[in-house]
Amino acid sequence: MSRRQYWSAMLASALLLAGSAAGVAAESPEVHDGLTADELAAFAGRQGWRAEISGGGRHVTIYAGDKETRLPIVMLDCDSEGKCRAGLIQEITYYFLGSDWFCTLWHWNLEARGATGFGPGYVTLQRYLQFRGVTDQYLLDAVDAWLNAAPPFWAMVEECSSNGGRDRD
Repeated sequence: MSRRQYWSAMLASALLLAGSAAGVAAESPEVHDGLTADELAAFAGRQGWRAEISGGGRHVTIYAGDKETRLPIVMLDCDSEGKCRAGLIQEITYYFLGSDWFCTLWHWNLEARGATGFGPGYVTLQRYLQFRGVTDQYLLDAVDAWLNAAPPFWAMVEECSSNGGRDRD
């Protein structure tokens, strides 16, 4: 191999490696440094879901999954441009629970900062979302966790409320 062929081969290899590295860099996920309501709605659209924005950009409702489960998200810790550091998926349902409410509904997915609670006449299911330093995969995982946890949780609440607020024996 001549010197010229050798350097041509080295240059071609270098260009091929640079192209491969650029391809890998192009595929690396975007890390969000906060999200606006419009950006969160765009994320939902990329997943094939519907999203509605209300409350002047303070509320985003995503309709996801086969049955279009509703995920009402309150945007939190937002700057003057509307870029928010966090959000809270929060579903509140009102019941006539009575004063002898004994059902235990305080735990749901605590590892993922989910929580449940209840007060006079209402039950809530919520999950904290971080919008800084996260990728779309994190958001997708959070929605999937909600889609998996919400139906059985609300079924348990329905059953409990129909039993007068007492746990099953």
